[in-house]
Amino acid sequence: MEEASFPTIAEGLRKISVGQTVMFTDLWLLRGHLNANPSFSQRLDVFSTVYSGYGHMILGSNSPLRPMFMQVNAWMADRGVSDHLKGKWFGKDISRDWSVDKMILSPGHVILPIAIIGMSFMSCVAVFLTELMVYFVSKRQRHALRN
Repeated sequence: MEEASFPTIAEGLRKISVGQTVMFTDLWLLRGHLNANPSFSQRLDVFSTVYSGYGHMILGSNSPLRPMFMQVNAWMADRGVSDHLKGKWFGKDISRDWSVDKMILSPGHVILPIAIIGMSFMSCVAVFLTELMVYFVSKRQRHALRN
């Protein structure tokens, strides 16, 4: 069995039309190529027509490899080999148990927001008092210059 990688989708489709070839690719790349080249007339069998992932294969419809791959995929799925390989390749799923044990806020959850709001309010008061002092000092200076 000869292994090869294809630099483009077009090259892979050309190899499929010539011989017994399996192409692993993203479905959206294939659709984009076929939309850009409507003259492509070969019929293709697409396995796993979902987003890219483990086990997606594209075979020519007249390929003698098609029944063999379908049988091997079914055998791997029945015995859990696919799930084992997927777990090794992609890692384990994150548990979905997101229940909260206690719904009581700790002091850290309460004090920090109150401190931030309090500091903001104090800053506003300080700016306001500074503005008042500047206003009264400038008013006193203008009054002193008139006299």
